[in-house]
Amino acid sequence: MRLRELHFGRYEGTTTAQVRHDPDYAAWQRDPWTLPAPGGGESLREVAARLSGWAGELPGGTVTAFTHGAAIRALLHGLFGWPALPQPDYVLPFALRLAHTGLTRLTRDSGRWTLLTYNDHAHLEAWAGLDGEGGRVPPEFG
Repeated sequence: MRLRELHFGRYEGTTTAQVRHDPDYAAWQRDPWTLPAPGGGESLREVAARLSGWAGELPGGTVTAFTHGAAIRALLHGLFGWPALPQPDYVLPFALRLAHTGLTRLTRDSGRWTLLTYNDHAHLEAWAGLDGEGGRVPPEFG
């Protein structure tokens, strides 16, 4: 439950185009880091706190978790103190984009977090037979 995506309140299940002209949406977009999404949603700060709490309770060793893009980026912003940067063509104030199925790897040593990989797609390139530079891998090497 703690790894769920940002709760978008009454905007759950809608598109940006559908709510873009809603005055409450415009107000939320000015500061989604501290303002909760209208209609019972969450702020990005709340998402970061939820995921940071979860991450802080993890035992040592390797843990694999699956979650959503806004949740991952809110966690990283919270852990590393990255600033919220409004994006003119994107709903949330994250400078870094995160594509579907990208792998993000973190490690923690003595309470200090380190980002090892972000938005890694090597697994997709191998699956698609790509060489990592956009070219095809010959079948005998794939």
